Amino acid sequence: MSSEAPTNFTSVFVVVAVLLLYALTFFFSDVMIRPLQILQLLFLHCLISSPVSANIFYLLSGLKISTLNFIKNWFSSFFPTPSPYYDVPLTIKTTLVDYIFLRNVGQIFVVIVVVVCFWFVFLMLGNKKIMKHKIWFSFFSEVSEKRFQFMVINDIVSLFYMPITYFGFSQMTHLFDAPGIYSFNGAMALIFLILAIVIPIAWVILWCKRAPE
Repeated sequence: MSSEAPTNFTSVFVVVAVLLLYALTFFFSDVMIRPLQILQLLFLHCLISSPVSANIFYLLSGLKISTLNFIKNWFSSFFPTPSPYYDVPLTIKTTLVDYIFLRNVGQIFVVIVVVVCFWFVFLMLGNKKIMKHKIWFSFFSEVSEKRFQFMVINDIVSLFYMPITYFGFSQMTHLFDAPGIYSFNGAMALIFLILAIVIPIAWVILWCKRAPE
């Protein structure tokens, strides 16, 4: 336990620092999403069935916080704690219980609600009838247009891009193998996985159309 504590602290510190920087730059740039995606990618490496030293495994597994798992997940209580699947590798069971999509990525719905609330606030403050100050009106209207009207879906998917693709593809082997919450879980995995695939392609197409010949 003593050897695990320092590596977990390091993981938490790094992720919290990245999230704070991202929060400060959210209204101006999406550049801080990239370090968070790198941390998510490093975390997913601990799920690969390859022997690593204990300190490295604890460090990588501690980066689970990069998936924003500390945010309220409305769906985690709907699934039993023991893995319902027989074919989940031991490395995943040790760190994540299993690869149920909503258990690991369900916090994205809370982020969606928060972003929609922010969008509504900025939409209201970007109204000339409400915001009389010219400088603040210009700021709120510009942020509302650039970040929320055109980038909101891209930002949300980008925050969870690595977990969506990893757990989405993992869920494909058990997409609709049970009724109720498991079918809903499979449908959400499929929808978000399609978004994760389509959005980058759409951005490349738009960039190619706008780029000079």
